[in-house]
Amino acid sequence: MIISIIFLLIFIVSFIIITILIIKRFPQIKSINTDLITKEIEDKQKKELIESRIDRKMNGLFRKNNKKNGSFLNTKIEDIENKIKQNEILEQINKFSRNKKNNKENIQKLLEEANNNIKNNDLTNAENICFALFKKEKDNIDILDKLAYIYSEKNDTQKVIETYEYIITILKRNKKKNIDQEKMQKIIKYKTKIAEYYFNDGNYKKSLEILNDLIIYDENNPKLLDLLIECNINLKNKFIAEKMLNKLEEINPENEKIEEFHEKIDNIFK
Repeated sequence: MIISIIFLLIFIVSFIIITILIIKRFPQIKSINTDLITKEIEDKQKKELIESRIDRKMNGLFRKNNKKNGSFLNTKIEDIENKIKQNEILEQINKFSRNKKNNKENIQKLLEEANNNIKNNDLTNAENICFALFKKEKDNIDILDKLAYIYSEKNDTQKVIETYEYIITILKRNKKKNIDQEKMQKIIKYKTKIAEYYFNDGNYKKSLEILNDLIIYDENNPKLLDLLIECNINLKNKFIAEKMLNKLEEINPENEKIEEFHEKIDNIFK
């Protein structure tokens, strides 16, 4: 009986102590700012939503503007995700967006920043900056040119080619009814670069296909003739190589490669 009374007293005392502690803590619990908690939750959800939207936009950006020009531009965001956090891309985009009044100056400033990254061999961040700029300036050839240079530094021939193809798409899309000679020369320049990359990659047939189209528009271009001769030599097209070499001698007799070309052509079937 006595033991039961003792246990009962212990229980009652414990209950009283616990009740007192809860009452003392109640003002602190009451003072918790539920609005702040709600805001933090909303901010977190908003951030996740923005990151998700940026992910989708960047993933579809090249897909929308370059449907015909290869796979790398369509899936570029997948490459970036492995190298750069999405908030870094967003930061670059926001940095650009806050300065809309002086677009050219802002573009130049960020391109200079990309150049500095290239000099420091930070090609990943340079690429990131260029894509942030591309988001705002989809038809800016200077930005795409910089991307092509970055990929050439990475020895990624396919990406270089596809970037140049995208530039050509822009030039053709902006071309007026009457042939714009300046833009035509730019198209020839970028197609020649593509032909060079195919040639250096050993794809002489593809290079020759491009060059044969270009020579129609610029038949006295020494660089085109030079590449045409090289392609035909490698494909053992002796007669065509000789014909192109005769043309090169006619328009550029001082060319230092003429003697070398003669020797290569003479040895085609030996």
